[in-house]
Amino acid sequence: MADPTGRAPVLFLHSLGGTAAQWQAQIQHLMPERMGLAVDLPGHGVSDAAEGGDYAPAAVASEIWSIIDALGLASLALVGHSYGAAVASALLAERPRDVAGILLVDPGTDRRLDPPEEIAEFLGSLASGSYDVIAHYEAALTGSSKPTKHSVLESLAETPREVVVGALGSLPSFDLVTPLLGFDGPALSVIAEQYDGPAALHRVVPNLPVRTLSGVSHWLHMDDPEAFNALLDEFLERVDEA
Repeated sequence: MADPTGRAPVLFLHSLGGTAAQWQAQIQHLMPERMGLAVDLPGHGVSDAAEGGDYAPAAVASEIWSIIDALGLASLALVGHSYGAAVASALLAERPRDVAGILLVDPGTDRRLDPPEEIAEFLGSLASGSYDVIAHYEAALTGSSKPTKHSVLESLAETPREVVVGALGSLPSFDLVTPLLGFDGPALSVIAEQYDGPAALHRVVPNLPVRTLSGVSHWLHMDDPEAFNALLDEFLERVDEA
């Protein structure tokens, strides 16, 4: 299946506990000028559990490439949010020649740099009877619109605990950075203003362009789709010109 416009199709990858529906505003924005696709990642929405219960970005990326190949797509532009940004980086690592560009949405930072004691405490709390990932998400929803907050918490509540714990447990050992360092195509990080700290990914990956949005939460593409879609258009113009 080829994009009838002749432009690189765009694959949207949602955050942990999300669904493909979180990209609705972007899919509609691209139609009919460009093909946009969003999938429920393994263990999310209507998708089956991950093979072997492995929710590490590299394992999930291999499953996503199988879907892409089944659709007959090639030379994709990847757009990944949060955990989806890690999956996008893993997709890039596995098959860089099939990636036309990569846009990371509030991707966080290299979790391998986090203090081991903090990682152990956080993962221990998730694995224990005090599992309360919703409280963790409440903080990230600061600045969100009411529809965004409702959508995010609803889909998170429907995501199995083992998916959330498995994915979060894999991130402290995941290499988000190396695939980006070796990529010479169009790349961009779009982040909420409050996450532009010293450990932000664009400060870890030299020459990674960054744009910030204010007045939004971690789910910035849902809070202010008009502003985000304008940046998406700029990024895709670079993809088309590359």
